[in-house]
Amino acid sequence: MMILKLKDKPKKLSNWFLASMLFTLAFTLYLSNPPACLNAATLSDYCYKFDISVRNNTGSNKSYFPVLLDGVNMNEWQDSEYIDTFGWSVFPYQASLVDEYQVLLQDINSLSSNQWYVFPSLSASGTNNLNVLLGATDIQRNQGIFFTGLDYVKVDNHNDFNQSNFEINVEFNDVVSNEMSSSVYTILEKYDESAFQGFKLEIVNNSSTSGTGDIYIRGYSDTSSIQSHTFIPSGSENIEFKLNAGSLDLSVDGVSASTVLGATLTSNTEDLYIGATYNTTLSKYLDNTVINVVDMVFGGDLVAYYGFNPSDMAQTSAANPNYDGSVSDISFSPNTHNANYFFNRDQTNIDVVASRIVPSTASGSTIFNSDTSDIIGRWYGSGNPNNLATTNQNMIGLSFLSPPANIGMPDTVWFTFWGAVWGVVIGFGVFWIFNNTPVAMLGASFPLVLGSMQGLINTWFIVLWFLFAISIYSMSQWYERS
Repeated sequence: MMILKLKDKPKKLSNWFLASMLFTLAFTLYLSNPPACLNAATLSDYCYKFDISVRNNTGSNKSYFPVLLDGVNMNEWQDSEYIDTFGWSVFPYQASLVDEYQVLLQDINSLSSNQWYVFPSLSASGTNNLNVLLGATDIQRNQGIFFTGLDYVKVDNHNDFNQSNFEINVEFNDVVSNEMSSSVYTILEKYDESAFQGFKLEIVNNSSTSGTGDIYIRGYSDTSSIQSHTFIPSGSENIEFKLNAGSLDLSVDGVSASTVLGATLTSNTEDLYIGATYNTTLSKYLDNTVINVVDMVFGGDLVAYYGFNPSDMAQTSAANPNYDGSVSDISFSPNTHNANYFFNRDQTNIDVVASRIVPSTASGSTIFNSDTSDIIGRWYGSGNPNNLATTNQNMIGLSFLSPPANIGMPDTVWFTFWGAVWGVVIGFGVFWIFNNTPVAMLGASFPLVLGSMQGLINTWFIVLWFLFAISIYSMSQWYERS
């Protein structure tokens, strides 16, 4: 394509070629690199993203179903600044940034951690996709445990919980009242059902009588009970339940119920349960509800605080469908009351695949495994990162370029190889048509530029490519004049 030889009348230096190469390099770097994550204020400030594809092969559609993504190197996520040290800078969504999905991260410093993503709808036909934004460290979420109807948390009995007065605060959200049958669900309890001693908090679904899906909160201290106003969940609720000098009080979102007088609290040897009642067997499981915070004051002292942060939780055993783990008490009280969670979440016939993490500006990370309504794929991005429709095959049917399973090399190497191959083919074709080396070099750069914008090819390789192309051109011009 290019022969080096001394010429009596060398061609003039092509300023437009050098300018075009430098402009294309700058344009590629701009679209290939994430913006600064500091002082992030909006969802568009997230720096990175990846995609999760789930196939539900159980034969039945599922609603509000937690899907396990295991083997995640959360330690590397921190080193690469994909997440903060607490794991708060994560935003899962699907079609719209308005709807944030629930996620439970844990084992924050592990090389192989376990993450639970809750799909409000998991279809048994086709692929269910979820997008996850990362990296905006100033935008933080309030993680909680999503209770599925078979999950619970247990805290061992201790005298710290057997005092004459208490104040219990609970933050919860995402109560899907129309998904719950009309019944009673336990928020937390340390209660002897046979002796009617201890305390407990319950959610009572009132939809069968009201027809509006509203609920109310009910609290017990020994035989005394108190009931909140009826309300429709707004997505974030706060409960304050307390007993002081015989006065039993309960408020939800600042609205207080009438005080019940003459209440008592008798100590017992029961363990404390969150999300279920235990009376020889477990029952009244909390369903389709997320508990974000539980803090407990007894005898005037803070004795337990559970924030359910990724840094405070760790999986300890897994044998499908049972997944157990620990929850740290972060109250810093003299006696530490660490809890244990117990999940019953059958993952049989649930296949999960996650893409690699790419800059959020490269919205086409799913270009080789998702469908898009655009005939050439939405490679240029949109206001919604990864906002891909589900109609035609993407990228002019180039899904065959997806790396084979167990190829033994990074995806970036695979895509770089194919980008270079296509670049050489296009370069020869352009030279054959125009008989112009600079134009051929620009044509050969196109597949690699597109791959870098997609996030499929590392940016540093593009820099080397352009430096190489400019060097070859400059060397040829120098040789002609030597």
